[in-house]
Amino acid sequence: MAYTTNRDGNWEIYVATSTGSISQRVTFSKTAANISPAWSPDGKSIAYESTKGGSRNLYVIDALTGDEPA
Repeated sequence: MAYTTNRDGNWEIYVATSTGSISQRVTFSKTAANISPAWSPDGKSIAYESTKGGSRNLYVIDALTGDEPA
């Protein structure tokens, strides 16, 4: 599952096992809000909204590493 939380002081995206027993942060922003994660059909990427850059836009990251595609 992918979810948003501000437990570290900023709205970030995390992925977790279906039981929630293992959770990994995949976005790292000090000022932007990263919200509304949605999985790609193949389960390899996550699309999300972010306010980085000053306005809300859509971004895609690798679900395992958090890297943005080239």
